[in-house]
Amino acid sequence: MSIDLVPLTRNSQVWNKCFRNTVLWNYKKEKDLAVWDKAT
Repeated sequence: MSIDLVPLTRNSQVWNKCFRNTVLWNYKKEKDLAVWDKAT
């Protein structure tokens, strides 16, 4: 059973890293995004 869970663990680690990077990017660019949204 534990062997079957290894790929899921790796996928979740990749997803968590991607999600964390996206959240950090949003925090850094938050002011720029508001201007960009108004221009759009």
